[in-house]
Amino acid sequence: MKNKQLEERRFNRKLMVMISVLIFLLVFSLAVVHFNLSIRDSRRMARNYLGAITAGVKETVDAWLQEKFNTVRLMATSPTLEYFLNNNPAGASSRLRQIFKAVPGYEAVFLADADGLIRADSHPGDKRVLVDLKTRPYWKRFAAGNFELLLSSQIERSPVTGHLIMVIIQGIRDSEGRLLGFLGTSIDWERFTEKFLVPVTFGKTGYVAVTDQNGRNIGHPDKSLQLQDLSGETFMQRLIREKNGFQRYHFRGDLKVMAFRRSAVSGWILNASVNESELIQGAVYTRNLVLVLGAILLVLLLLVVGYLDVFRLSRARDELQRSQQRFQLIFHRGNDGIFVHEIDRQGNPGAFSQANRNFLTLMQMNRRQMIGASAGRVIGDRIESDYSALLRDVLRQKYR
Repeated sequence: MKNKQLEERRFNRKLMVMISVLIFLLVFSLAVVHFNLSIRDSRRMARNYLGAITAGVKETVDAWLQEKFNTVRLMATSPTLEYFLNNNPAGASSRLRQIFKAVPGYEAVFLADADGLIRADSHPGDKRVLVDLKTRPYWKRFAAGNFELLLSSQIERSPVTGHLIMVIIQGIRDSEGRLLGFLGTSIDWERFTEKFLVPVTFGKTGYVAVTDQNGRNIGHPDKSLQLQDLSGETFMQRLIREKNGFQRYHFRGDLKVMAFRRSAVSGWILNASVNESELIQGAVYTRNLVLVLGAILLVLLLLVVGYLDVFRLSRARDELQRSQQRFQLIFHRGNDGIFVHEIDRQGNPGAFSQANRNFLTLMQMNRRQMIGASAGRVIGDRIESDYSALLRDVLRQKYR
């Protein structure tokens, strides 16, 4: 009976431990599922958010470039510039400086003759840089387009100011369509990016940047990346290849997400990037919180199981003490003969350890003779049956 109760207690304890572990695993699974769903939602929101930012930046850049196109196209029809080209190209500098001061955003305005030689510009005389336009990388494309309005999308550094610039150039013709020369402007691209692109930030790591068709950074908050060729990077190759889209990528040890979009006016690719860790930090915090709470719950459940075991042991000890007290009371004050002796594993009686006065009288022995004597011999000599067999039968009935 006692063995059955012991096995039942062991089973209940194991069951409680298993239930506690299962609850923790369930909480852990829910945390992982919630974490993955949160990350997926964060990426979807990032795609929409970054896409909206790149769309807005693209519209800003395209509108700014279109405004510069229109200004150059309008200035190229000026009768004053036509007069200077026909009579005194070098004398146009004062007029070009007026244009330069009146229209913001230019690094320089220049006038070239039909041979492509710059004859006048808006720079002061001591800063003038003589240039043959036929040596410039955009000349062949400009000539192939019959000298119509052209944006040289290849950003370069100005030899005069050191700023990043690009060139917009337009052929000037007379009323009969004859080519007289060219009006060109160096646009201060770096000033524009610092005013309209670099300030565009979101979160702690979000920024916008501009890349040309060859994978060069032409607009970036990190000055060390300006004009740096990143075409060897996998993410840049995908950006050049797809031109519009969204991607996750690694750069300088950070996992980032990027939305990118191609400018229809310039062909440049504008992008908005942010560290993915910033997007999912809320999901990571929630996951860690759930896991910590789950671990605390597991520990509490195990403590409860341990407390119940300790409580049972304490109760069993108290019951044993009460039983011993009752036994001692009966032992010393009862009217029956009471004794205590050892029993080996086979159920055979061993030596006496205690005996009350009544039992000593019945056995006709004193305490010195009784304590330590063999119970099987002392009792067996006074009963007709085999005491060892009777004892084993009682034990078998009690603990079967």
